[in-house]
Order: sequence, then structure tokens, then C-alpha cells
Amino acid sequence: MQCSIEQLGEIEHITMHHCIQGWSGIAKWGGIPMQTLIELVQPKPEAKVVAFFSFGEALYGGPYYDTQSLENLLKPQCLLALQMNGQRLPEVYRSEERRVGKECRSRWSPYH
Repeated sequence: MQCSIEQLGEIEHITMHHCIQGWSGIAKWGGIPMQTLIELVQPKPEAKVVAFFSFGEALYGGPYYDTQSLENLLKPQCLLALQMNGQRLPEVYRSEERRVGKECRSRWSPYH
């Protein structure tokens, strides 16, 4: 039996996204609530921050990463995006499905 991340339950919401790369836009995002993933992972009680590492390179070399507080990730609008405007994200943006997580402020998983 193969398990799919979609089996965790997807939600949708329309939101204005402000990307850390300097662009903004409104879209309907669909995906898995980060709270669902955090409950599945069961971080240690003393955990306060989550680090997300990209498959892409940082602007000045090395791996790109960001950190988010657990408090921020538990907001109901924070999700692991799988869709945008009713369409499945293109393969190039779906690396988060393989590693279950991407920073909420990136173009892959907005939350604002």
C-alpha cells in the first residue's frame, strides 16, 4: 500500500503572498496544513524553530534555507502548497512533496 501526502487532507484559501524574493501576488492555494504535518512529526516539547532546506542554491552559494518558528507554522493559513489556482504545481516546484516541508514564505508555500 502506497501512502500519498494528499491523504493527510488538503485545504484551500485565497491569500495575498509577499515573497522574500521581492514579488507579491494573490492566488488560491491548496495544500496540507503545516499543523497537520507538525502533529505527524511530533517535535520535542523544547523545539521552537523549524529549519527548511531547499534543493536550490542560495544567492551567494551553499544551500538555501530558512527558519520559521513553530508558532508561525501553526497558524491555520500556513500550508505545504500542492496547488495554485486549482492547478497542481509544476514538477519543478514540487520538491516539497519528497521532503515534506518548505518554508512558508517561499513561492512554494505561502501563508500571508
